Amino acid sequence: MLKRLQAAVISLIASLIILWGIQPVEACVEGLAWGMPLDQVRAHLGEVHQANTTHPDRFIARNVMLDRLPVSQVTFDLTPEAGLQSLAY
Repeated sequence: MLKRLQAAVISLIASLIILWGIQPVEACVEGLAWGMPLDQVRAHLGEVHQANTTHPDRFIARNVMLDRLPVSQVTFDLTPEAGLQSLAY
């Protein structure tokens, strides 16, 4: 009985540490930052095209360098209100 209680308390404490320790992810690639407006993204990536009309906030840039890594295509979501929201390459 005591071992079960001890295991439950340890599990509860570990869970609370994990939940309280979670921080929002702020990582982005060098030269870009979350929330950055489109004109600054264009200045960093170069020519940017709207992906398609069904997703007006999705853009594509081709043959770019991200963190000194050559990338054939990068797709990102960017809204006028919130700026750069997601990045996939």
